[in-house]
Amino acid sequence: MSLKIFKFLVACFICLTVCSTLNMTRAQESGAIRGPITALRFDGNRLLIGQGSTLVEAQVTDSAVQVLRTADLQRHDLWAFAVSQGITFALSEDGLTTFNAKGIELDFARGGGQRLVVKGSRVYIAAHAAGVRILKVEATGKLTWLGNLATAGSALDIVAESETTIWVAESDKGVRLYDTANPLHPTVTTWIGDLVPARVVRRNGTRLFVGQDKRISILDTRSLKAPRLLGTITVTEGAVADLLLAGNQIFVGRAEDSATKAVNKNPDVITFDISNLKTPTMVGTFGGNGAGEQLALHGNDLFIGSGRQGLRRVHFGASEPSLMATWEPLAAAPSCVLSAPTLPQPPNLAEVAEGPIELHWASMCPASSYELRINGVLTATLTEPTYTLNTNSKRITWQVTALDSGEKRVAGPTWIFDAALKGWLATPAAPPSKLVYVAPIVMLDFRSPGTVLATTCAALVIGLVIVVVGAWLIGSRSAQR
Repeated sequence: MSLKIFKFLVACFICLTVCSTLNMTRAQESGAIRGPITALRFDGNRLLIGQGSTLVEAQVTDSAVQVLRTADLQRHDLWAFAVSQGITFALSEDGLTTFNAKGIELDFARGGGQRLVVKGSRVYIAAHAAGVRILKVEATGKLTWLGNLATAGSALDIVAESETTIWVAESDKGVRLYDTANPLHPTVTTWIGDLVPARVVRRNGTRLFVGQDKRISILDTRSLKAPRLLGTITVTEGAVADLLLAGNQIFVGRAEDSATKAVNKNPDVITFDISNLKTPTMVGTFGGNGAGEQLALHGNDLFIGSGRQGLRRVHFGASEPSLMATWEPLAAAPSCVLSAPTLPQPPNLAEVAEGPIELHWASMCPASSYELRINGVLTATLTEPTYTLNTNSKRITWQVTALDSGEKRVAGPTWIFDAALKGWLATPAAPPSKLVYVAPIVMLDFRSPGTVLATTCAALVIGLVIVVVGAWLIGSRSAQR
């Protein structure tokens, strides 16, 4: 054997060894997707995954999912992503973080929420009882607070009509279109009060899709001040958690609580053909656990994220949907690291009925025990992530601290929910046969100079009219005499 052939074989052997090592590393990295999944978003072939407080970036191909990088932001649960002009936006319970294409953090703005939309230089955050936060983003990723929109109902979801106009799903207050040209003084353009409880809102051209508990309403918004109902889609038990539009097809992600799931084996995802908006037809279903909280589409492959089921990749082709891959939440193991509790039920900033309230939470690694604090006071030490609360307080703050068998303890964030009478909560309602535009209530500030001037002018005009009419009447009577 010549020396050149020997060197060539040695080089081939080294290459094979390196490739095997890289493949092994990639296979190990794929284990970084281990749930529970709190957020999903596609940016081309890049999949952004919220895994509690950890951001996972993965490259998706037709046959594989390769993890590129992971980063624990340590800002509690991630709830939404957006990508605009090369900047990645990650929204958590603590606030909004921006990253560049290399995953380097650019800025952080405190003030969290659960839904996010970016349009032009504007960033809008739906933050439940806190309303909508309005920020400005620069090309450098720097965030600047512009204002806060105090919504009439709890801001559950949001979508942009333009850079300065936004649709907001406000639970029992329906859906509103706001003009935020002046972010310090937003105004209501349109109020659709019939669609309650409004939980999810999506837009496709002049079509607006509003997800309620068990119904999706489709509206024509060519006239923004007078939307028209085009059709409705009825789904089975369980709330509409996410909507994903793809051409003439709509994917409906559903969510159920554990009590409902035990009785009804309803799908995680239902797909409908909306070619004819007046009579949408169901195309197919997948799953039976009501665990379709997060949806993201890559070609014909639907990625389904869930707190209970982790991440699944399902192919929706010509035939029945088929499961291609699954990444289940990590079970307890010796290498499992104690982490902060996540996925609170009731959700943070939610509104619930008065009376006994079931508190639930999740841990990536089950703890030996949990300390529960209600309104800052240690209330109970538990071995299971659940507790029944009886309280007369209208606003409840609660925090769970996870403890292991040693001395380690990890405290979760402080969550908040409001308790109200059932009659004041969002309740399912039949779809209206005709949507009627409800004009926003006009409020006058009598302390403002403009209002004072307008009132003075009106009084002068009315007084002048009275004087002229009085003089005419006196003159008429004098002439008759």
